[in-house]
Amino acid sequence: MKTTGFASPATEYEQERLDFNRVLRPFPAAEFEFRFKGNDMEEHHIQNGDLLIIDRSKKPKDGSIVVLIHEGSFLCRQILFSKKWKCFVFKHQNRWERVYDIFGVATYNIHTLSGNDL
Repeated sequence: MKTTGFASPATEYEQERLDFNRVLRPFPAAEFEFRFKGNDMEEHHIQNGDLLIIDRSKKPKDGSIVVLIHEGSFLCRQILFSKKWKCFVFKHQNRWERVYDIFGVATYNIHTLSGNDL
């Protein structure tokens, strides 16, 4: 049987579906998700209930948002490099403290709009 005709004009506009796992987590063995609780990172546009993608393979740099371990708990903070102390520091309870243990660097922050839960 022989068929003739033309392909659909929309065929050339077909696009591959966006795979959020591939985009947001290109190295899944080194990445984790954290649910952020609190209001202390609102100045960095991280809100209570946001989902953070944390990459343990990335090296932090001055100004990075990281998850660090402080007094046995995870904290999400922006770190800065202190030329005076020659190390990374973060602000905790209105004072600067040295960073000793960085769990990973935040690569993405996902938050909902209109108060919907993720």
